[in-house]
Amino acid sequence: MLASVAVIAIPKAQASTSGFQGWHGTTAQDFIDWPRTPDLGPLPSGVTPAYTIECKAYMSISPNPIGMGQLWLVNLWTSPGDYHAFYMADYSVDIIKPNGDTETIGPYDSYVADATAWFNYIPDQTGTWQFKFNSPGTYLPAGKYWDSPTGSGFMSSADANFTLGASVWYSSSETEWQNVTVQNDLVSSYPPTALPTDYWNRPIYPDKRDWYPIAGNYPFTGAYYFGTRTLYASNYQYTPYVEAPNTCHIAWRRMGSVAGLIGGEQYQYSLSSSPGSPTIIYGGRCYQTVNKAILQNVNGTPTMTPTSVWECYDLRTGQVYWDLTGITAPPTFISYEKADSETVPGAGATNGYSVYLTAISGGRLYKYSPYTGAVSLNISIPVSSATVTNAPYVLSLVNYPIAGKPQNYHLINWTIFGSSTTFSTRIISNITYGQMAPYTQAGVTTYYNMTSIGNLDLDAGIAVYSWWATPPGPQWCIGHFMQAVDLRTGQTLWIDSNNDTTTENIQGAGFGLVDRGKVAFGAHDMAWSCWDARTGKKLWTSEQFDYPWGAWFPYNLASYSYNDTSGAILTSTYEGIYAVDWETGHIIWHWQDPTIPFEEPYGGFGAFFTGLKSADGKVYAYNGEHTPGQPLTRNWRTYCLNATTGEEIWEIVGPMVPGAFADGYMAAACSYDGYTYIFGKGLSDTSVSAPVTTVASGTSVLIQGSVMDMSPGDQGSFQNPVAPLDSRSKQGTVPCVSKDSMKTMMEYVYEQKPIDGIWHNESITGVPVDITAIGADGSVIDIGTTTTNGYYGTFALAWTPPAEGVYTIMASFAGDDSYGSSSAATALNIVPAPTTAPTQSTTASPVDYMPTLTGILAAVVVAIVVSVIALAVVLRKH
Repeated sequence: MLASVAVIAIPKAQASTSGFQGWHGTTAQDFIDWPRTPDLGPLPSGVTPAYTIECKAYMSISPNPIGMGQLWLVNLWTSPGDYHAFYMADYSVDIIKPNGDTETIGPYDSYVADATAWFNYIPDQTGTWQFKFNSPGTYLPAGKYWDSPTGSGFMSSADANFTLGASVWYSSSETEWQNVTVQNDLVSSYPPTALPTDYWNRPIYPDKRDWYPIAGNYPFTGAYYFGTRTLYASNYQYTPYVEAPNTCHIAWRRMGSVAGLIGGEQYQYSLSSSPGSPTIIYGGRCYQTVNKAILQNVNGTPTMTPTSVWECYDLRTGQVYWDLTGITAPPTFISYEKADSETVPGAGATNGYSVYLTAISGGRLYKYSPYTGAVSLNISIPVSSATVTNAPYVLSLVNYPIAGKPQNYHLINWTIFGSSTTFSTRIISNITYGQMAPYTQAGVTTYYNMTSIGNLDLDAGIAVYSWWATPPGPQWCIGHFMQAVDLRTGQTLWIDSNNDTTTENIQGAGFGLVDRGKVAFGAHDMAWSCWDARTGKKLWTSEQFDYPWGAWFPYNLASYSYNDTSGAILTSTYEGIYAVDWETGHIIWHWQDPTIPFEEPYGGFGAFFTGLKSADGKVYAYNGEHTPGQPLTRNWRTYCLNATTGEEIWEIVGPMVPGAFADGYMAAACSYDGYTYIFGKGLSDTSVSAPVTTVASGTSVLIQGSVMDMSPGDQGSFQNPVAPLDSRSKQGTVPCVSKDSMKTMMEYVYEQKPIDGIWHNESITGVPVDITAIGADGSVIDIGTTTTNGYYGTFALAWTPPAEGVYTIMASFAGDDSYGSSSAATALNIVPAPTTAPTQSTTASPVDYMPTLTGILAAVVVAIVVSVIALAVVLRKH
């Protein structure tokens, strides 16, 4: 594709047709309103300039040599540069190809101020190429020129113009012919960096540019481009540019609230309490508001005081970096503010980013430092809240009531960029917004206020609102009301207030989803209905869900894109989770989780009156009801599903609300026990040993070691240094286990479940370990692969070394979705086997048995004498 195009880039700032140079960052209206000056160009015939500035031309072509079909970067400039109201005109480059053909690139104009230009070129012949840069010079007549209206620094001007008091001629100049070589073989560039498959950590070194698709933060506040569409991540319940866990491995957890079975006189009743989860993850650091007992000085007395603190801690370990008190508005989103160089437009090398943790609350705009939490901005704004659509741009809905019109709503698109304290300078657009239409029922008219932005489809530019129609009186719910508003014009597109008389029987305002130019609602007839969001035309009714519990949908819904043209409504029910095709209403997949009999009344399947979140091609869901009863249902769980097929990837006990996703980890808050859990990959530690003494050749040796989970586990120690850790979740005391055993092991270690499962029919298997030997001569011997003991993490493998010498014995665990890789080595010395001494032949001597016989005879005589004496004593007694 590239080979078919010769010149693929030209300078971004051109003026040969506009007659003036616009300042970088100005609006189109600025260009329209300001009087245009004549085109700049060569010195007119017969004109003598007041001043002449001699210029010198420069050109750089790289790389040299280059491979056939690769990109040349051609940089051009003349020196000196000029003031930022001007540019150098009509640069051109002459080219002579190896076969003698010629070509001229240009003419075109330089960037303003620095007199630079550049383009890319793809050679189509091998051999020696010649390039020559020509600048015909630029004449600046005296007069008024368009300039920066908001310039700052030594090159600023008082208004949006610059007056040149005398004419100036920048002289013509040219380079010598420069030779560059094209060869058949490609010239190697910086090697690409593969995405990590092992355990990784922050910060990410800048040369790993290819990691950007997985290095996003939470929450996502930008525009996510999917093919030709712009996705609104909040509407999708979706976090792009991140990895999400493929495992239920728990890296660590910490308690955030008291929950669980109360016991005693409270019988089987439990406390159900959410510990919360981080609202922001940036650069591998989590930010969350938590309650703590803080040592404070109260009237001169050190006192432990319950305090709400804004806390920063490590995503992978839970280590707390700092706690800050007195934060009235903790941030809720991240703002990346690009700082372009205003002195040299187009000078991309000088661009940088400022990153802030940001809050819009109570009529104020706050910005905080991600590293220290220090406040960098705290200003008053005339809006109380905002919807982040593409930071630094946000939408706010403001009511400016006037006489006779108490509801005079305006949609303000404004920017949080910069430090301006004047709100009017931040406004991008301000439009009158669609007045809420009245709803009349039985002669009673009700007006609905517009206090929120509504459900947004940014790609289609539409906001959709929905309410229950509730006129005054005893009625609670008599119908459903919808209205669509154009985000670009503020005009109402359509209104539907007749749902009370239709058979749709939509469940309510909280059951709607807007995406892909459509709006869809779940209904009590176990199906979804869909309308065109711009026209209100009915498009389809979905296939029916399972009877009878498929009639109940949750308040929180999600949308998902499979590709640029197809997507799905993701919805939970009281009997499972569905993916419904946005185009047709066809059910793409339906997943259910069979429950334990007598635990739930929902037809044998777990209830999901709960929200969904998706990331990295996966859907995360958890069991729950609208209003759980007591005692709490046992065995409610958290699930990870394949977003394309609905197949289960992993599960674990505990209804955990999926929260933030970043760097391959998920934070989830469990109401069962009050803990926040961090799921994702942990570090492993492999050890290996062999006989420490010298071993004879031909002897079998036992190579043994272990593979242990080095995840931090319980984080009581991070909150209270003297608090004991559960011995089963201390760092390095839990063995690494297989994917099939992960659920059972994690539930045993962290959630008080039996090591063999609640039905006592599960077993734990370990992980594979490769054993390798390297001989003294450098030879490599694959000893074999063994599997660790799932309960203890140990392994052993017998091996008979084939020859004498010193061996290096290595044990390697390759890692998987749950653990990073690890390895260890030891040494083994094999020496020659000892030789057996030869047996000498001798003549046997006669044996003299007389001493032995004499001894035996004496013993017999003594025994007889003793017997006679004993008999005499007995007879005397009688």
